[in-house]
Amino acid sequence: MRWMARILGFVLVTAASLAPLAAQDSQSKHWAFQPVAHVEPPQVDHPDWAQNPIDQFIYAELKARGLQPAGLADKRTLIRRATFDLIGLPPTPEEVQAFLEDESPEAFARVVERLLASRHYGERWGRHWLDLARYSDTAGDSSDYPIPQAYLYRNYVIDAFNRDMPYDQFLREQIAGDKLAQLEPDDRYAEKIIATGFIALSRRFGGVTKGQPHLIIEDTIDTLGRATMAMTLRCARCQDHMTDPITTRDYYALYGIFESTRYPHPGAEHGKEPFDFVPLVPPDQMPADEAEAKKVPLAYAVIDAEPRDARIHLRGEPHQKGQRVKRGVPAVLRGSEPIDITNGSGRLELANWLTRPDHPLTSRVMVNRIWPYHFGKGIVKSSSNFGVNGDKPTHPQLLDYLARRFVEEGWSIKAMHRLIMLSRTYQLASNDRQAWSANHGIDGDNNYYWKFDRRRLDAESLRDAMLAVSGTLDPEPGGPHPFPPQEKWNYTQHKQFSDDYPTNKRSVYQLVRRLRKDTFSELFDGPDPNASTECRRVSTVPMQALFLMNSPWVAAQSQAFAKRMLMAEPDDAARVRLAMQLAWTHDPTNEEIADSLNYLAEYRKALQKAGEDNVDQKAWTSFCRVLLASNAFVYVD
Repeated sequence: MRWMARILGFVLVTAASLAPLAAQDSQSKHWAFQPVAHVEPPQVDHPDWAQNPIDQFIYAELKARGLQPAGLADKRTLIRRATFDLIGLPPTPEEVQAFLEDESPEAFARVVERLLASRHYGERWGRHWLDLARYSDTAGDSSDYPIPQAYLYRNYVIDAFNRDMPYDQFLREQIAGDKLAQLEPDDRYAEKIIATGFIALSRRFGGVTKGQPHLIIEDTIDTLGRATMAMTLRCARCQDHMTDPITTRDYYALYGIFESTRYPHPGAEHGKEPFDFVPLVPPDQMPADEAEAKKVPLAYAVIDAEPRDARIHLRGEPHQKGQRVKRGVPAVLRGSEPIDITNGSGRLELANWLTRPDHPLTSRVMVNRIWPYHFGKGIVKSSSNFGVNGDKPTHPQLLDYLARRFVEEGWSIKAMHRLIMLSRTYQLASNDRQAWSANHGIDGDNNYYWKFDRRRLDAESLRDAMLAVSGTLDPEPGGPHPFPPQEKWNYTQHKQFSDDYPTNKRSVYQLVRRLRKDTFSELFDGPDPNASTECRRVSTVPMQALFLMNSPWVAAQSQAFAKRMLMAEPDDAARVRLAMQLAWTHDPTNEEIADSLNYLAEYRKALQKAGEDNVDQKAWTSFCRVLLASNAFVYVD
């Protein structure tokens, strides 16, 4: 009987060892790991409805599911929608009027081009990337030391979007900008160094003497995987990925690349002195005098360290080392061309591999990130998880069409905006009751885009819009924050860095702290700077309404808005009209004007009865606060 037990044991062990291989083989057939398909837009029986190829894909799916598309949005709604989408600010009355008077077929295309050319475009869309890059002006360890140079990376991202830097170049510079600066000598040396802030901004854990570098590298790998490939790579740190064909060997192949990278130390309770920041001039231009050299500007960036292949950490424990793994990329995504890392960290090879035109994930992931900032949800809703446990695409052929076109058009994000926004699908109304009656029983969540989804402004757009309509917005770009001198830094886990530097500049330029979030941002679902944020959750809670009604900051914007109206027009009716145009992009009806005038009159009477002075200013402040706290201001149709 013993021999039978031995045979049975051998069979069971063999089956157990083959099970993960079989599962990985099945997982590798997952849709996201397949090559991007060549797809032609489907022919539809209503060609007049389709304004571009996106509409052909959308209409074909609507018809197949028995859904009736909504009608088109009116021009005021459309320009407000587009302006918030592209620059995160409300349109001015002058911009709205110009659009209303332009009756040419190219009128909306001209609006889109004007917005794409605005400097504010980069401030809006750069913020989306900073969500993914877990941008912060502090380090995130227990004492949360400041990083005075972090703003250089923030501004690099904003400038890259404004220039419409090709996305493949944008990624290569953030992963291996220091290597590219050496290989491609030009006047952008400093920019390419600064770009690697994407890696340098990895969250810190402990200090020099009590640091945990494996957790810093884990944060790098996790952010890289989620942001660029929508893969949860960190799940393979301790064991092979439970659902995706990513092995522990794959994880430590990537780990070796970043273990061969020198990260800057921002300062911490245990090791207060910052070091290993990167000079913004080439090595051959560094002054020979560690006094003149100290004057050279530095970036919070990375460069190569001594290259080495990593050893597997058994069960994820850095002190229990296993087999050494050659630096490389996940086997399931390797493709036909091998990745050969012979010298240096391997970040340049990683960057070049990631931006291959035939990479199955990079272009798909990025077009799926652009899409929800126009429609409220992605074609793949889990935009940072294309793995087996992620959501399936609602329109897989459209996703592949967009991904391939994105590459063919030079990885241009602005070209993708044009394609999306000039589609009929983007220009549909959000409040077509006839379409709702016909469709809500079939697709109540609007997964197939038979209408436009009404959306609440995100935290930055809400704050910036208040500043804009009140006339207090400082439109100039932001620079460094006024941190105290370094010699005064003495932060600990019991006395963390907690300074704040109020500003009327756009929200993207505000100080971001990892351990102490801004109240406005936290209340209105701003990003978590401790981890890559794939999309903002949208909550509706009583505290938001209470904040808009009681916040001293909102009160100050209401006062400034009121003062602006009192100075802008000679009578209340004209002021009401202008206030609603500014705040709501809405031209009020005679009834709305009458109701508003009645509100102002009653409020003045109450103030006079109470013996208040400055009655006009206070009545108008109350009225302006009502406008700023209303759904018409907070939501975009």
